[in-house]
Amino acid sequence: MSSSSAPGADGGSKSVDEPKLKEVLPIQGELFFTHLGDETEVFCKPKIMPLKSVTLQRLEEIQRTAQETLRVQQEEEEKTRQKQAKAQEAASLALQQASAEYQRQHNQQQHEQQEQESGDKGTEN
Repeated sequence: MSSSSAPGADGGSKSVDEPKLKEVLPIQGELFFTHLGDETEVFCKPKIMPLKSVTLQRLEEIQRTAQETLRVQQEEEEKTRQKQAKAQEAASLALQQASAEYQRQHNQQQHEQQEQESGDKGTEN
């Protein structure tokens, strides 16, 4: 603190030691005053405070890790579902082909039996 900042310390008038006020008259708006003086002294070095506490940073890291783990699990589940869908589609296609082959063979056997029966009837006459 400077020696001139204590009002009346030397027993003199107070107006010498008090900060001077400068009157500013704006063209528009309200009136205001500014202090002219040595009131901007810094007594200690300012400390830089973290924006986030260590606990909050740890919680955010845990949350990011959990979200990443969940995302990986969801991707794996989606891949598994896609593989199962492809396997079901392939099984369905194989079943359709087998059914169509069975139907074709069955129709061919019936056709051959009908030809034999009609051939047998033609030879009997």
